[in-house]
Amino acid sequence: MKKSVKIRFITAASAAVAAIAAIIAAYNSTEFANWYSFNIYPVIQKVFAFISGLFPFSIAEMCIILLAAALIVLIIIGIVRLILRIIKKKKSEKKPLKPRLLSAASTVSLIASLVLFVFVFNCGINYYRSPFSAYSGLEIGKYSKEQVCEVLEYIVVRTNEAALQLELDENGICVLPENHLDIETEAMKKLAEQYPVMNAYYPHAKPVAVLSPLWCYTKIVGIFIPFTMEANYNTCDTTDSIGHNICHELSHLTGFMREDEANFVAYLACRESDSAYLRFSGYQAALHHLLNAYYPEVELEEYLRVYSMIHPIVTEHNRYASEYWSQFDTPVAEVSNAINDTYLKINNQTDGTKSYGRMVDLVIADYFQNIKEN
Repeated sequence: MKKSVKIRFITAASAAVAAIAAIIAAYNSTEFANWYSFNIYPVIQKVFAFISGLFPFSIAEMCIILLAAALIVLIIIGIVRLILRIIKKKKSEKKPLKPRLLSAASTVSLIASLVLFVFVFNCGINYYRSPFSAYSGLEIGKYSKEQVCEVLEYIVVRTNEAALQLELDENGICVLPENHLDIETEAMKKLAEQYPVMNAYYPHAKPVAVLSPLWCYTKIVGIFIPFTMEANYNTCDTTDSIGHNICHELSHLTGFMREDEANFVAYLACRESDSAYLRFSGYQAALHHLLNAYYPEVELEEYLRVYSMIHPIVTEHNRYASEYWSQFDTPVAEVSNAINDTYLKINNQTDGTKSYGRMVDLVIADYFQNIKEN
């Protein structure tokens, strides 16, 4: 076995063992996960986010495009070589099979283990840390239908207020501010003043410039890439959702990986923003979750009573979003959801995609503990 092959195997094994050991430690000890998230992860986050933040485009998207292009080129080259051999009737040189297999296996093992290593230490351990609610002072309990309704009506009022301050286009849909990337990062920094646990280096979110139209068929509106520490967002998303979704992805930079809490953190950041657009985006997201939670709990007449309180500007946004996304209801979206569901369950979110709905409990707890009491 060549020395280079041995080195690749040893490096791959070392990286894999370190990653697996770290995940086992985090799984069995929240204290370890918390220690890592406060002492080691912030250094990694700042370095990676600073470097990727120097580029105005999504490095992750660029890598995907380049890898796809490279794969196509390699396939073409392979086909051309095969055709040339057939035309020239030239027999390929017989080389020992075992060394070639070992070399290929060592390379694949090295790449796979390094990907695992970076994933674990850039985000995997954080799935096992204490949730944001542990630092926010919120105590989540069981709430009656009347309490849910009280919070829902409050959110309706706030959403209506923000909607009346929006800049709308000719179709009655909010206009995305040109400086929205500044607005969203500033909102996250402002939230960190209230919750120091949210302190992080916040670069601008990255627009997925080329792949966004394809993303729509997967229903992906944003994604945090731990390998580059980038918050990527779908530029084809409806404008009212982009602000909240970007804050959601930016919240992952702080090491809070749970989807339900990322939604809640984004809601808090949007709510406290000076931008009417971002406030509307945050309240609109909270309204959507609360309406979905309230609907099965009450009679249709009661639900329609609350829904009738929503301003026409808001209902028009809901109608537009529903109509827009319905065109992407395909088997591709179902597969994407199944993959995302499996990913969340593997990473300590046992409810899978259902965890997005738990944002409601946090919004209600926040209302009764921080808003109503004050």
